[in-house]
Amino acid sequence: MEKLKGLSISFFNYLCGNQIFGMLKNVSTSYKKILSISFPLIIGSLGYNIVAATDTFFIGRAGDQVALAAMGLVSAFYLMITLIGLSFSRGGQILIARRVGERKWRSIGAITQNMLYFQLILAAAFYVILKFFSYPILDLFIDSPEVLTACEGYLFYRIDGIFFGYGGLTAIALYSGVGRTNIIIYNTIVLGIVNVALDYLLVFGYYGFPEMGIEGAGMASAIAEVVAFFTFVLYAWWDKESKRYKLFNLPRIKWDLIKIQFTLSTPIALQSGVGLFSWFIFFSLIEKLGTQELAISSAIRVIYLLFSVAAWGFGSGTSTIVSQLIGSDKQHEVFWTTTKIMLICIGITALQGSLLLLIPEQIMLLVTDDPEIIQASIDLMYMLFFIQIGVAAYTIFYNAIVGTGAISVGLAINIITAIVYIAYIYFAVTFRESLMMAWSSEFVFSVMVLSISSWYLFTNRWQKVRF
Repeated sequence: MEKLKGLSISFFNYLCGNQIFGMLKNVSTSYKKILSISFPLIIGSLGYNIVAATDTFFIGRAGDQVALAAMGLVSAFYLMITLIGLSFSRGGQILIARRVGERKWRSIGAITQNMLYFQLILAAAFYVILKFFSYPILDLFIDSPEVLTACEGYLFYRIDGIFFGYGGLTAIALYSGVGRTNIIIYNTIVLGIVNVALDYLLVFGYYGFPEMGIEGAGMASAIAEVVAFFTFVLYAWWDKESKRYKLFNLPRIKWDLIKIQFTLSTPIALQSGVGLFSWFIFFSLIEKLGTQELAISSAIRVIYLLFSVAAWGFGSGTSTIVSQLIGSDKQHEVFWTTTKIMLICIGITALQGSLLLLIPEQIMLLVTDDPEIIQASIDLMYMLFFIQIGVAAYTIFYNAIVGTGAISVGLAINIITAIVYIAYIYFAVTFRESLMMAWSSEFVFSVMVLSISSWYLFTNRWQKVRF
């Protein structure tokens, strides 16, 4: 107990004293390296959100408030499915980054191949569940029959792209792990262009295409994932650097590699599942306040996702950098390198977030042209600026823990904070009936995760983790 107390006091003194500036100067990871790894991942993070944002944008222009409300729920639900796949790929990313630090290049291809096998099995399971049982699953959380029907229509077509989407997540894990992230930018551009074009054609039915509304948005997103996956495949085939990873050698199943990746990834997937389930519960509770409140929150959520990409990109970069540091026997630099990345992330987030304070109405017009929803969202837009600062801070330290391999600790943090988060939202909606107070739950979540994650990383207990 005394040792725990001493560590806590030391941690506080470090944060409050001048030592922090000296320690930041001594880390070997340069600002250039941090930005070179993280910036493409920031663009890549748009890939997880650009589909939902684009779909919501076109549905918002269709003038159907029920469909717009449904997009908030169903895109949050499908994002949960996507991020579970991403979480299982993060185990492979961490393993690849560790082998890069150890300079074991030949291991990378085998790790990638076996990661893909697992991802395809996982995709098949989700495909069967959502293709045939989405209605009863969503019915557990959605009261409105109209919203439920719209959600089911979107999912019926959207799920067709899951195999290619999960394949793309494998490629992202590979190039994130080796620190060669520029391809992720090109892939995101392709994904965005295809999705925008097909949304335009299929939602409204232009140029002879059927007018499908929210179902068209689901089909457009599925096709965009197919095209994006083959962009990765073509790049890997022609790229000279990728050839040394032996990606296209005769694939062999290596159960030991799958077991290691599964061990690393399962807690990460549970973390994502818990976090995104909390997000889904958030929208389910908001629905009880009314259709307009749900539509407002759906629109705000899209802005939230778009303005969070810097934090998520830096967060994924942090996992890679931390894992490579440990593989290079530079464990002593982990905490201060993480702090350095966090300060960069907060600065960039504050800079881009200033738009939320200066031109909130114009930002909302990117999502919907409904004047009633725009006007009712202004106060939430101001709050969103401060929420984003919190996201920028906690995401970095949380992903540093992921990079160390101390995944079970991350899972414990996520479960504890999710329980408090859901309880807070339930109180805000049920007893206060306040949309503003419900959204303030994001502050509670950020403070808890940042406090626990940064303290744990400072204690160096993660150094006992081996894989």
